[in-house]
Amino acid sequence: MHSNDVEDIIVKLINDNYLNEERFAKAFAGGKFRIKKWGRVKIKLELKKRKVSDYCIKQALKEIDDKAYMLTLKKTIEERAKKVKQKNPIKRNYLLGQYAISRGFESDLVWDLLRKFK
Repeated sequence: MHSNDVEDIIVKLINDNYLNEERFAKAFAGGKFRIKKWGRVKIKLELKKRKVSDYCIKQALKEIDDKAYMLTLKKTIEERAKKVKQKNPIKRNYLLGQYAISRGFESDLVWDLLRKFK
């Protein structure tokens, strides 16, 4: 197709709301959180990698419920704790914290939660 025709089609798709960046960002964030159990940091980085605007990223992250987020973080740490064989409590917490952070959860939330687990 000619470039003019492609541009016309894209404009029509945007006008008819078939191409919607905000809807994509919300669906992406919700899916990655519910299915893959990713944290906000990782979701934000992946959306930035896909060149989604900052406004749409903020709107998408607002869709994640804070209670569900903290519950998911807690479950992530509990599940990982079953697999960690380290007996030293300091090293154990470090390994659990690093795992949760690598899943995209904010470090301050992770360390606060691990302090309560003691």
